[in-house]
Amino acid sequence: MHKITRNCFLTLSLVCLHMFCIKSTAQDVGNMLHARPVAIHGVFSVQGNYNSQSSGGSMQYNNPFNLIISANTNISIYGFSVPLSFMWSPQASSFQQPFNQFSLSPRYKWLQLYLGYQNLNFHPYTLAGQTVFGYGAEITPGKFKLGAIYGRFAKASAIDTVTQTLQPVNFARKGFAAHAGYGSANSYIDISVIDAHDDSASLHGVDLTKLSAQYGQDIAPAYNLAAGLKTRLAIGRHLYWEAIGGASIYTRDIRNSSFPDGDLAIYKTLKQFVLINSTTEWYKAYQTAIGYTANNWSLKFQYQYIDPNFRTMGAYNINNDLQNYTVSPSFFLFKKRLSFVSSFGIQTDNLNKLKPQTSKRFIANLALNAVVNNHLSFSGNFSNYSINVNPELKKIADTIRITQSNKNFSFTPVYTVAGADKTHSIIVSANYNNMSDYSNVYAAGVQYRTINTFITFINYSINFSPADLTVQTSVNYANTNGMGFTDQNQGLTLGLIKSFANKTFTGNISGSYLTGRRNGNNTRIYNGTAQISYTIKKHHRFSLNANTSNTTVFVASANQNISYSRSDIVYTYQF
Repeated sequence: MHKITRNCFLTLSLVCLHMFCIKSTAQDVGNMLHARPVAIHGVFSVQGNYNSQSSGGSMQYNNPFNLIISANTNISIYGFSVPLSFMWSPQASSFQQPFNQFSLSPRYKWLQLYLGYQNLNFHPYTLAGQTVFGYGAEITPGKFKLGAIYGRFAKASAIDTVTQTLQPVNFARKGFAAHAGYGSANSYIDISVIDAHDDSASLHGVDLTKLSAQYGQDIAPAYNLAAGLKTRLAIGRHLYWEAIGGASIYTRDIRNSSFPDGDLAIYKTLKQFVLINSTTEWYKAYQTAIGYTANNWSLKFQYQYIDPNFRTMGAYNINNDLQNYTVSPSFFLFKKRLSFVSSFGIQTDNLNKLKPQTSKRFIANLALNAVVNNHLSFSGNFSNYSINVNPELKKIADTIRITQSNKNFSFTPVYTVAGADKTHSIIVSANYNNMSDYSNVYAAGVQYRTINTFITFINYSINFSPADLTVQTSVNYANTNGMGFTDQNQGLTLGLIKSFANKTFTGNISGSYLTGRRNGNNTRIYNGTAQISYTIKKHHRFSLNANTSNTTVFVASANQNISYSRSDIVYTYQF
């Protein structure tokens, strides 16, 4: 199986290089000769910070000083673009290795190479964001695309360096992923595959049988082969159809030599191409949608199905055991100055009927945006998420029923008046959230059944263009009650931003005063922030930041006071 994987990868790599050589020698040599031999652009920064907290706080700093050095560069060599990023902090060495991942992704025309650590998304059910340390290539000539990567999907780890425990346990995992496609943004077809396996010999001196018994789960080297299809078809100017599908073969223990019940001849034939045994599990996932888009409205219907426990070695986590029905209508009126976008859906789980209960979720999202005139606009949003859990087993049919609802409302008007030398802006926002629990595990009317949260603020800012001066102020209020407590806060914030010497010097200062009450105790919070930055010839920038906070909780026995401060000095060089 591994020989087949390596042969597939070498074949795809040779195809990529062969196509690149034909194109570059025929058309791009002239452009390369006229390009700058070497050009380097990017940002380099050094940041030092200091944290302190009074003895009244519960948090203590073993080392209040920290240093961070980072760089993001792009090196161009005769038209080839090579991005490079780096970040280092000695503070990290106290609990893990310093961050030292390197990634090179040089690109020329329609050829891109992948070297080092990469996060690629070929397909949601094959390679979907898993970090791979390896090498690969992708070509996108015209409407075609072809890409592949081979490398390490996970490092062998028997001891967690943070907790000094044997959990989690990772085998060294290597694999290969590829995808190929053809089409445009409106109509396309794309296929993808991933083949990955654990190295059973990568954990030296670790008793897997003992660990499996200790943690109550099998810890064994696994294997995965997954394939996916993604397509979109435009039918005329307005109608379209989309589909995404995936299948995954996951063998939980590659050391197992027994076959599942069934036709042994079929399994022995399949074993020549896929590593399967009695621990092999088969998963499927798919979704399809059909939609219609007109000038002033659109409508989309979508269905999604994902098997319970669906997994692939190309993704960290995939929501599984779900079935979704969704409809999404949208309207655009008055030359699109008024828009209404919404979606309504039903989601269920327990697709294999093995859980003791089935959950049904009702989801609704509505967004309204309006531009009244050149000064006034507003937006409103409503979302509703409710869940009903129905028992599947008769023995608990009349024992526990879970019904919950979560509603959220928000409304935000914006008013702006722009003049020749100054601009006024007022933003008002109100947000209300209600979570209600109607489960029969609670008696009627108990306080734990409902949580209400209301947050609102008013922001006003004025900008004086000739003076490069901006003044901002904000008033806010927040109230949360339920679950046996009440939390209320209100306060005022004032800030000022000023530029000097043709914007080479910039300074801003802000302060806030908040008061509150929680469970009968009053609180008071002061916050202050100051920043000064100086730019030299658009390349060098020095900045100094300072933040301070003081919190006092008034308790009958003794007041509690916590003070926190942080200072940063940052140098940035842009080249």
